[in-house]
Amino acid sequence: MSVVPVGSTRSARGAAARVLMLWAALFGAGSWAGASGVDGAGRIVVVPLVFNGQDRQSMITLTNAGAEPITLETRYVGADQTPHPGLSACDPVKLAPVESVTVSLSKVCNLPPPDIEDFGYLEFQSSGDSRLTFFATSIVWSNKDQETSAIAGEPIGAFTPGWPNSYVLGLRTEGPASATSETLTCYVGAFDFDKTIMLELADGASTNLGTLSGVKVPSRHMVAIDMVKALGLPSAQRENLHLLTAATDNASAVVGCAMLHPTTRTVAYEPAQSPASRDVSRRHVVDLATVLLEGPYHIGYAWNHTLMGDALNRKVTLSTYLQADDAVRCFLQKDPSFNFDNTPWLELQVRGPDGVRVAGGNRFKDTGIFQTGPRGRYKPSLGNRWYIDISLDEDAFAQVPLPQNQDFVWGLHCESAAGMSEPIGLALPVGTHTDDF
Repeated sequence: MSVVPVGSTRSARGAAARVLMLWAALFGAGSWAGASGVDGAGRIVVVPLVFNGQDRQSMITLTNAGAEPITLETRYVGADQTPHPGLSACDPVKLAPVESVTVSLSKVCNLPPPDIEDFGYLEFQSSGDSRLTFFATSIVWSNKDQETSAIAGEPIGAFTPGWPNSYVLGLRTEGPASATSETLTCYVGAFDFDKTIMLELADGASTNLGTLSGVKVPSRHMVAIDMVKALGLPSAQRENLHLLTAATDNASAVVGCAMLHPTTRTVAYEPAQSPASRDVSRRHVVDLATVLLEGPYHIGYAWNHTLMGDALNRKVTLSTYLQADDAVRCFLQKDPSFNFDNTPWLELQVRGPDGVRVAGGNRFKDTGIFQTGPRGRYKPSLGNRWYIDISLDEDAFAQVPLPQNQDFVWGLHCESAAGMSEPIGLALPVGTHTDDF
């Protein structure tokens, strides 16, 4: 619907702009566009524990559910004290539209059959022309007893910092060591930043059985910890245990525990979970225009410029929450409520949580695909709130003035591989949104 009458005089336009700026509609906003939650698909997907040994091998199935081909960059991080510790670049995997491919860790990373077992985590990152999300699932195949055990791949945004805490549930220890006793092993793998974390093993009554303080893992490394040995616990049957983790840094990490059976070579893996997960419902596609739908209200949000006869040079500033390790693109488009497309006279930029421009800028109508960077790129105190600015393109106006009945209007389209919150307008005091680009 057209919410503001378009006049040919400055006074009519000014009145319309003021009405639009101040109007909080007295009627409902209508239906919201559907929101998507974490469903296992992502642009970066991590299989948190993989194996390559003489009698145990991880098989990973990669699925492109989209209509465009994608290429997956593959990284393997071997655990310390294994034949291939640290970061290794592996072969890329190409997926046609709606295609699934199954690869082994040894094949995709060119690992020879070792005398000592390799294990670590595997990370896949997609690139392509359009939709970039994909799925990764895995099984661990045991040659001894033809047994399999599944370890799910998850989007990297699902791997929280463990801050302030997270839990690995459903653990146990066994009695006096024998050839069939399972081993309780916990894993911490760092991504792009060093990780320091506390690990505390507790029973069902939350009685502390032992604590490992300040476990330090350098970036792109993984450590495996035999918890009974590391804590000096006597060999005993214990059920309903859990691992409490705590960290003060903002770096995300792979954290989980597994019961390793020495005879069948099967793996029962449990990832750490946070009771206050940062992964909330997120939108992969967002379309906005001059009138924002915020809760039950229609709220107009305009830009102004003295070149158009206004008193101030003000930009539209929207805020949105973006995930770490995401790929995002935003571009200007026509406001569908108005007949005229003034996109050629507008410019767009995106700023990070620290307020520094990361994409777009003077004369840009399209940010192109930009990366939000790894978790920990910004100080924890800044959070993950990003800013989108829209303002008059003064250079374009100098060449061809904007028709005088089309100031204050704008339209925006954004796409996020990991999902973004619905951008909202920032109603800050006059002057804080001065057009500065």
